[in-house]
Amino acid sequence: GAWLDLIELGRDVEHCTLTGRIEPAGVRVRAALQLRSESALARALAQTQAADAATLDRLPEGLMFYGMLRAELGLEPFLRRYHQVIRQAQGRLPAKSAQLERLLADTASKLLDSQLQRLIWAFDLRFRGVVILEAQKPEVARQALLPCLEALLRDLAQAAPKNTVQFQLQANAGKILDRDASRIDLEIEWGRLAGVHGHASDAEEAFLRHLFGTQWTLWVLADERGVFLISARDRNEAERWLKNYRDGVVSADNATLRSHRRPLGDSLHGLAVLQFNGFWRHVLEGVEKAAAMQGLGNLIPRDAFPETKPAFFSLGVRALSNGLELELWAPNESVSELNRLFILVVHGLF
Repeated sequence: GAWLDLIELGRDVEHCTLTGRIEPAGVRVRAALQLRSESALARALAQTQAADAATLDRLPEGLMFYGMLRAELGLEPFLRRYHQVIRQAQGRLPAKSAQLERLLADTASKLLDSQLQRLIWAFDLRFRGVVILEAQKPEVARQALLPCLEALLRDLAQAAPKNTVQFQLQANAGKILDRDASRIDLEIEWGRLAGVHGHASDAEEAFLRHLFGTQWTLWVLADERGVFLISARDRNEAERWLKNYRDGVVSADNATLRSHRRPLGDSLHGLAVLQFNGFWRHVLEGVEKAAAMQGLGNLIPRDAFPETKPAFFSLGVRALSNGLELELWAPNESVSELNRLFILVVHGLF
């Protein structure tokens, strides 16, 4: 289905204009896609509305990936296509996965029934953060997600080596602020996965433990605006994140996030933001831990490590009357961090 969507997208686009500009504050690259006026994509874009990108400023501080996307530009078409493909494949699905596939298709149908509006996210590589599904019928979406999440985790636990993945779901886990919440506790023993290729690897386990963590607690709840999936250290952190978002509180630590995304504007149909230096530093620290387990010493030069101060790359999506515009903004602080990546590449080659 995904390949068909890409082929259809190629047919819908008449031409693409790519421009770049170096500005005093950073580098801007823009791709403007001209669409055939009667194409399916053009008709879909004509019905979508821009959203307020300033929503991202209220999300938890100190994470790596931030973003938002209007549902009709990504999530809705994917769910609709998936539901259609599974329904058409009835009777031809592998027996081992048929039950799960039917549940996922049913979940997709219920999410569409909830009238999704926008997907919002903020998380890091350790899956700590928030995902928000804005919908006109949030409780319908929440009730659909819970059995789906449980089934996916059960399937993961059965596919992995014994006792590698353990989880527990509490459908009624009390309240987060004034909302009924469900709770999922998940733990992964990376050492068991690191040995699936036939021999134990302490270095591989150290890398995976550092990169992704080992334990997670996910809170699932809904209010009148949407469904919240909050992966937090504890209930207090989950409550603080939810309260700040609902009250419109912008953390002072998100000042750089706000200043680095605002050159793209506040009225967008989609926005993806990467804290490049935080992401890259976290990966390099994982490599160092793995190297230390093998007694290799310091493989990575100190000047290849990014600064601790946040720096972001932002990609905006804007639907126009006759096409689609993608715009990348890289402030000077973010561009300078690419120099450190170049140092690492040169060091590795020579």
